[in-house]
Amino acid sequence: MLSQSLQCGLGADLHLLIQILKHKVSLLEASNVELQRELQERRMTCEHLMQRAVDAQVHPTGFPTPEQLLQSFCTCFMKSSDLYSLDVLG
Repeated sequence: MLSQSLQCGLGADLHLLIQILKHKVSLLEASNVELQRELQERRMTCEHLMQRAVDAQVHPTGFPTPEQLLQSFCTCFMKSSDLYSLDVLG
């Protein structure tokens, strides 16, 4: 009789734990969607800035062009941003 009571109690605790974990997974999935959207926006902004830099070039001076600076920055930024991308299900 005591073992049945313990099993019943464990079952309820296990059910609660499963519900909590499901909720946490749904929060992580929502966060992942938001982070993916932000990353896409930043990539588009970076591409736009790179195009503006290309359009603004006047003549070579021996220094890195704005395009080269932005391309270097964006490449570095995208690599570091990909580290923060969450893929809960994949």
